[in-house]
Amino acid sequence: MLKRWPKRREFLLYYLLVLYSKATGKKCMNRGEYVELLAPVAGSKNLASRIVKILVRQGFLERVKPLVYCVKPLDEVLGVTLVNYVAGRLRRKGINVNVEDRKLVVAGEECEKLKVLMNIGILECKDFAELLQGQR
Repeated sequence: MLKRWPKRREFLLYYLLVLYSKATGKKCMNRGEYVELLAPVAGSKNLASRIVKILVRQGFLERVKPLVYCVKPLDEVLGVTLVNYVAGRLRRKGINVNVEDRKLVVAGEECEKLKVLMNIGILECKDFAELLQGQR
């Protein structure tokens, strides 16, 4: 999940990795390959290494083994961020919301107010009894 929006350089270098993975078919590479790929654009290997660390921390790259990372699709990263953002906003309004499997789970009459979110597929309505069973 994104804790802060990425800087332009970070985001564009991530997008470069997405395009590279699509062109070559390599979804996962080791850290050294990412650094070698980004170094000419980033300016130095040291800076490219730091950017790879930042991309891993922010969730754009997923660690599968020690020093082996896979590029996550952009819509997956933004989908997780959207669900967590909307859940936080609804909680501030006093609506009881849970996040399960990248979907918002709402019970009761609040569900009727949030039909728009159900249409795009990020909201699931449940009864209070179902919610209580799921929390146990």
